[in-house]
Amino acid sequence: MTYKQVAGEAAGAVPVVYPSASVAAGNPLIRKFLTCNKGNLKRNFLFLLSVLIYRVCLDVIYIQCIAPFWGYYQLTYEPEAWLAISSWVILAFFSFFIVSFLAKPDNIVSIVVILFFFVRIVPFTSFISCKVQSVDFVFWQVSYWFFIFAFLKYWKPIHVPKVQKNDMLLNWIVFALIGTVIFISGYYTHFRLNFSLLNVYDLRFEARGYDVPSLLAYLWDPAGNILPIVLIYFIQNKKLKLAYLVAFVIFLNFSINGVKSVLFKLFLCLFLCFFMKKKLLNKVSWLFLVLVVIALLEWKVFDSTIVSNMLIQRLLYFPLQLDVSYYNYALHNEPIFFADRSKVSLMIGDEYTNGEPMLANNGMFSDAYINLGMMGCLIFPCLYALFLKMCESAFRGVNEQIVFFAAILIVVTLHGMYFTTALFSGGIFLLALVVYLLPDATSKIQNRTGRIL
Repeated sequence: MTYKQVAGEAAGAVPVVYPSASVAAGNPLIRKFLTCNKGNLKRNFLFLLSVLIYRVCLDVIYIQCIAPFWGYYQLTYEPEAWLAISSWVILAFFSFFIVSFLAKPDNIVSIVVILFFFVRIVPFTSFISCKVQSVDFVFWQVSYWFFIFAFLKYWKPIHVPKVQKNDMLLNWIVFALIGTVIFISGYYTHFRLNFSLLNVYDLRFEARGYDVPSLLAYLWDPAGNILPIVLIYFIQNKKLKLAYLVAFVIFLNFSINGVKSVLFKLFLCLFLCFFMKKKLLNKVSWLFLVLVVIALLEWKVFDSTIVSNMLIQRLLYFPLQLDVSYYNYALHNEPIFFADRSKVSLMIGDEYTNGEPMLANNGMFSDAYINLGMMGCLIFPCLYALFLKMCESAFRGVNEQIVFFAAILIVVTLHGMYFTTALFSGGIFLLALVVYLLPDATSKIQNRTGRIL
């Protein structure tokens, strides 16, 4: 029976129950998907439709725009029929498993799960469909993500008490981050303003020679994640002078070492503030779909692969190839148990740069397997779930846009860093603390005295 038949028979009835009990009873995920009210059924159907189109577009992009040009990164087209079929089975399973997260669009856990699904799961199924991988690698990758999503789905939030907001602590954190960026910019670059993306690697090479004190370095790195959150808060509360100041400091931060992600987060937070204010989670799938459609149109119309190379290859496929490299290293040597991680990253980077030094840092599955092997596929999902479940409790009542952007920053940071590095050096823990200290969206901010935010 088609979707239209189901919807037609159920018109005017709430809830809508799939008429074939034998089919629904055979799969609890499908039964839960179909046993819902009309609005949720439409939402779930559109989500699955967008996933299907997104996956097909990714396959086409990999075959036509990535494999022909990135063979030296080992991104080649070597399909096998059984793995291609299995990839669709894996995609269908995860799609039905995580669709229930759409019911809580303002929840940090739901946002993180949906983002990781589009950044990691769908590209992974495309990757193994286009390039054959070992059964063991596929099994452990799937197991790792299943444990993460299952823990986040079934564990209850870890209670974080709603204490009186500490205005002074929040203000000191913001002042420290802004002051750190201004000091480093003035002392090392004489307040340089860089308006080009062509010299970012020169700036990065120059920044390696800066002898930044350890304390300032631990504040400098998190500033790239936390200051955009502060900027959103200022804009929402119409504190425009402070917003201009923070935006300028973020641009100063980019001009120090040319890290493009710093600039990207600035424009992303401005985009969220002005163009995405409600129902943010429901728009995620279509934003990823727009990205791949733009990449395909660029290829077909202009015979160019800028979007495919700059975003899809670097953000979606190359991390999966690094997963393979980290897995093979642990398989042929042994897990490193949190030792010499930089050395391993350099060794793996040598595979892709012909001997030129490159830190091939990667997060999530690579982090779990290189450190603890098979046990990492269970232990690391527990750690991620504990952290995110604490955030779920701590972020309750915070503005939806801020929670959504915090989720993006968490996913992007964990996507490319070891968990412990992301938590402290990457500033994820400090980011969570800042969001926790922000006033609730329902509170009367003007009645809070002594707060600069």
